[in-house]
Amino acid sequence: MKIFHFNGQTGRRVTKYGSNFILNKMIQTEQPAQIVHMDLKGGDNIGAHETHVNQLFIVTGGSGYVRGCEDIWYEVSSGEAVGFSAGEVHETRTDSGLTAIVIESESMDSGQFMEEKER
Repeated sequence: MKIFHFNGQTGRRVTKYGSNFILNKMIQTEQPAQIVHMDLKGGDNIGAHETHVNQLFIVTGGSGYVRGCEDIWYEVSSGEAVGFSAGEVHETRTDSGLTAIVIESESMDSGQFMEEKER
């Protein structure tokens, strides 16, 4: 499991076409990808399970805890993403609520563009 961060301090500034914003490139896939949105209310959880393909869990709101094969709970919040490798057993829980976009694909490398967060 790897935890990444993305926010106004990372990424690159885009000014083309009169734009002014920060862009964080997150993932690129060579093969088909599945993209889903998850909405966990306070006290909800995603039980321990093995991922079949590489997965990027992008926290878009709220906060919670994740753990992978290390069996250590790590806090994550909006502006962070967690990369799980194919075959990795992992789970998620939240006390106060959490929303996330999850991207799954065989061919993606979640560390390709994002900087890993120190734990």
